[in-house]
Amino acid sequence: MSASPLVPTINLNPSMGAVSVGVLCAAIFQGITTMQTLFYYTTYPRDPAFLKALVAVLWILDALSLAMLSYTLYIYLVLDFMNPSALETFNWGMTTEPILANIIACAVHLFLTHRIWMLNKRLAPLAIILVIISLVTTGFGFVGVYDVVGASRSSSNANWVPRAWVPTTILSLTTALDLVITFTMCLELYKSRTGFKRSDKMITLLTAYTISSGMLPALMSIGSLVSELVAPQTLATEAFNAVISKAYINGLLATLNSRQSVASQTGGFEHHLPDSQLISTVQFRAAGTTTHGNSTGSTPFELSDKKATEPVLINGPQDYSPSDQGV
Repeated sequence: MSASPLVPTINLNPSMGAVSVGVLCAAIFQGITTMQTLFYYTTYPRDPAFLKALVAVLWILDALSLAMLSYTLYIYLVLDFMNPSALETFNWGMTTEPILANIIACAVHLFLTHRIWMLNKRLAPLAIILVIISLVTTGFGFVGVYDVVGASRSSSNANWVPRAWVPTTILSLTTALDLVITFTMCLELYKSRTGFKRSDKMITLLTAYTISSGMLPALMSIGSLVSELVAPQTLATEAFNAVISKAYINGLLATLNSRQSVASQTGGFEHHLPDSQLISTVQFRAAGTTTHGNSTGSTPFELSDKKATEPVLINGPQDYSPSDQGV
């Protein structure tokens, strides 16, 4: 009786184990994204066309990202099963997914930066800096993909040395962007408090939604950065990278979909909920008694009186209509 051939023992935990965890979490997040997307389109049919288009594009990119991750896992664990040499190279799915993730992160950062500018036009210099950093980070992302492709072609690029500082720079800038954007929006919301019970409650809710939606991507980026620094020779960072773009999209959708919850909890708008004619902008004046009218379509809700100062626009996690802002 012939002896069975020896099967080489390979520890896949630091490589495919991390990727498997990332793909599983990404699939869960993608399901949540789809649910939130359907809720958004059915609840806010009167939102601006560009916002609907943004949500659609982000959902498509998110679905493609998950497809690339799933394809990568299938190639390594099924088609190249028991082929250790395959683990030394990156297939096109694993090099395409970071490009999609970079585009998603950049789009969300630019959208949130625009909201900061809408919150306070005097923050235009900060907004410009954030836009530049976001675009630079995206550029570094493409450089990182180029390095990965070059390093994986070891046969034709024997002397190729990938830039180890690129992924750490990307993750550091991404984390900084998330924290600065979240902190700035919360600060501007806090400065917009008026002393009116209902408006201050709305500010508190908007701040809570801003923090919850902004901190998850930051935590994922920090986890990925730590993994990159502690275990650079493994794919442990992929467990976080696979989820980061999903966290961005879900955070954006959560802020858009939170408008109905904010309206119902602050009172006075429930009769508009069936028609999805919720507040698209909220304007607060510095002082005065409360007067309010119907909030239909893009008509703003105001707290004002004759002695009020110029309004401070608050867009937080709410939508805005270009016609309302003179855009």
